[in-house]
Amino acid sequence: MTKQMYLNIILSIRDFLYNINPQWRWYLDTVNERMNEDVFIEVLTSMQMMENYPYKQDFMNINVYAKDNIDDVVGTIVEALESRVIPVKDFAGGTGEIIDHLEITRIDIKTLGVTESGHVVRNLSVYYKILE
Repeated sequence: MTKQMYLNIILSIRDFLYNINPQWRWYLDTVNERMNEDVFIEVLTSMQMMENYPYKQDFMNINVYAKDNIDDVVGTIVEALESRVIPVKDFAGGTGEIIDHLEITRIDIKTLGVTESGHVVRNLSVYYKILE
């Protein structure tokens, strides 16, 4: 996999997720240490460990934190992911044209608990592969 394709996949995942609801606070491959929003989502992709290997499939962890309505937030994200396809756009080349697609192959959901700040935390492990 080229460095440009790697970057396009990461940026396309970020773009897809952010556009589910731009009003939510998204932490994309970063962690929210302050936890001062009522709803926020941490998205951690595993691809940073696979940069030097041929890429065919991977996963991301989406940690959803919400003081209220956790079911609604998780439901909205799952509904968007159930489309089963994330377009890979040429962000690195600057065109934004669709150059490939990622297929969602599985979504696992589990409740992780409640933080000291009162956020209920749910984890979505989302598995995907490049469509060929």
